[in-house]
Amino acid sequence: MRQKLREIQCLDESGAEALVIEWGFGDIGPDKNMCREFRLEDGSPVCWIGGCYEHFYTGTRLKPL
Repeated sequence: MRQKLREIQCLDESGAEALVIEWGFGDIGPDKNMCREFRLEDGSPVCWIGGCYEHFYTGTRLKPL
């Protein structure tokens, strides 16, 4: 089961806005096992590295607002 957990407003290195979506997979709840993943609106993956998100394919860094 996949569920949208939250939307995170970010700015990229050039100052353009981007939206990162956090998805939860598995048993969602306080006492359940859940995996999380982060993706842009277009579905491309990003990962959390050192206080910001990094686009998997381009290496562009996205800083949360």
